Amino acid sequence: MEVEAIKIISVFGAGTVGHGIAQIMAQQGYKVLLGDVRQELLDAALDRVKRSL
Repeated sequence: MEVEAIKIISVFGAGTVGHGIAQIMAQQGYKVLLGDVRQELLDAALDRVKRSL
């Protein structure tokens, strides 16, 4: 039985932990889908990731 490699990671919740997980996984080469119930939280998470890189 062949196991397929994980290629896409989904993270729900763009707070401190969620955006950190998303950033680390993206840095490891995964495609990351980051979701939250509020757009402003997603915007803030993207800003934090950009600053830390």
